[in-house]
Amino acid sequence: MWIEANHTLPKEVLRELISLAIASHPVECVGFVVYRFQHWILPLPALASPRSVFVDPAVLIPTLYLLEQHGMTIVASYHSHPNGLTHPSKLDDGFRLYGGSHVLLVREQRTFTPHTYIWRHQISHP
Repeated sequence: MWIEANHTLPKEVLRELISLAIASHPVECVGFVVYRFQHWILPLPALASPRSVFVDPAVLIPTLYLLEQHGMTIVASYHSHPNGLTHPSKLDDGFRLYGGSHVLLVREQRTFTPHTYIWRHQISHP
């Protein structure tokens, strides 16, 4: 289950993510925020539409391997919702596998607003 949280990334990183979402509009953008001595934004090549985004595993898996090999830590994943949906969809649950948080960039008026989410496992009671 996604829970909205306070932003933990530097404001300049959030501003750059907004710039990427604006540049990608009207389709979604996707990528990682990684850290090694400083924060880096790593956009991923993807098949994107206004309502979905798909990163080919043939691109994603080697990218993850290279990040690990070079000591880069994924601190967050990100993607945009140009359709204005303000929370992660069921299809977005896969982002829980990458980094400690997920930044959802939501289209509002002529810009995008970042919303940070963290994944929490739901505890079921008998």
